[in-house]
Amino acid sequence: MTDADAPATVLVVDDDEAKRYILTSWLRRAGHTVIEAATGREALDTVGAVELVLLDVNLPDMTGYEVCRQIKGNPRTAAVPVVQVSATVMGELRHALRAFAIEGHSPLAITGLVNEVLRRYHLGVIATLCLVLLDPASGELQVVNCGHMPLLLVDGTSAAYLGEGGLLLGLPMHEPHVQTAFLPAGGTMLLMTDGLVEERGVFLDVNLEKLRVAAQEVNRADVEAFSNHLMSIFGPRQDDVAMIAVRRTPVTR
Repeated sequence: MTDADAPATVLVVDDDEAKRYILTSWLRRAGHTVIEAATGREALDTVGAVELVLLDVNLPDMTGYEVCRQIKGNPRTAAVPVVQVSATVMGELRHALRAFAIEGHSPLAITGLVNEVLRRYHLGVIATLCLVLLDPASGELQVVNCGHMPLLLVDGTSAAYLGEGGLLLGLPMHEPHVQTAFLPAGGTMLLMTDGLVEERGVFLDVNLEKLRVAAQEVNRADVEAFSNHLMSIFGPRQDDVAMIAVRRTPVTR
């Protein structure tokens, strides 16, 4: 294991409990120690004990920019890396992604271009992204996942996750890879945000398996019934949920 791969102590600063829980869950699963803060003042009081700060831009007592300014202005904490998270930037990235896709870039190239936008114009902001290219005629899939939830492939006999892993966008190191798979005629591809399966007090792997089993059980239902069933098994969620289900139908000539 290299120094870059070694577990770190990370401070997660966000006044939204659900968003803070999602970030801390992923970090703890990766072996990191996590300290949480809901305000800028809490963050400044604890930053001396951490190796990295994930910082929301909008906080109740001061902006994330002001917190970052004070961290960098203190000689004791100036060397601590600060990564800022902003929902406004996410909208900008979506527009950039669409533009790159319209230009005809491959999924792998698109992740590099989006990462360049972050690194050049929004240094310190991170984002996750999962891109899938499906050939409807052959069923061939290309998947590039940068820190996002894995997609779920469901056919008549099984359901399995694909595209796990990959570094988030916005980091200095960007080394994504392409995974290939096959979606048979009648099979379903499911993509979702982490709000569907993240739940305080429940291990993420438990809910991922719950989703996988449920998807396999109702794989022959029509797409709308399939999607509604998967949403219903988890009940009301703390975080926003987005889900895309794609059913490949046989090509008729």
